[in-house]
Amino acid sequence: MVRESVKDFYDRIYRSHHEQRTACPHSLHDLAKAQRRVSGAIRGFGIQNCGPGGRILDVGSGLGYYTKALSLTGASVTGIDFSEAAIETAKATFSDCQFSHGAWPDDVPADPKFDLIWTINFSFINTFDVDFIQQRLVSEAMLRLKPGGCLVIGWNTDFSGRTVGNYSLWPLGMLREMRQTCGLSAPLVIESRNSMLSWFMIRAALMLRRSIPIFMVRRKPSVLCHQPSVI
Repeated sequence: MVRESVKDFYDRIYRSHHEQRTACPHSLHDLAKAQRRVSGAIRGFGIQNCGPGGRILDVGSGLGYYTKALSLTGASVTGIDFSEAAIETAKATFSDCQFSHGAWPDDVPADPKFDLIWTINFSFINTFDVDFIQQRLVSEAMLRLKPGGCLVIGWNTDFSGRTVGNYSLWPLGMLREMRQTCGLSAPLVIESRNSMLSWFMIRAALMLRRSIPIFMVRRKPSVLCHQPSVI
């Protein structure tokens, strides 16, 4: 029996959603929730340049709900996904948004650069390999961001370190490693009112084995610092 590829798997899931046979469990399809999370991330991480004149890339855009929510800030937004079925569905749902079929990072040029790269539950980083996330997502994103731009990563996890249905539930230890290796912020539950409540929600999710969405940010320095020459 030939094993189904990741791309074929997502094409099948998104096509089934598009044909209204089954709702896609792997991509958000609630615009109000997408708007709350976008607003929460912008506010919680103090993200700038997300209004008119800003340029945003939604990586792994899926059904396009985050792309639409991001576009409501007034910025120019492009959603990119390697699944043709996802792009087809997103275009049909949000005809006023821009979507592009392609794979990260190979199909995303280094110029022109973005103010924000947004990637939520992106299948590319469905892994426990922090070095891979650093090399293939974070480092590549920094090359494509303007100075002062931000990379926002979101992931659903119960912090158990288990693999459930081929989905990697990142443990707290891995998140600490991502802070050190990838330069990411502490995880934040952006729909909470403050960082302390966010931390309590994370601890509760860990104890109850309940999966919740957490978000982290990496900001590209506004000014590159140069070490003085040693004479």
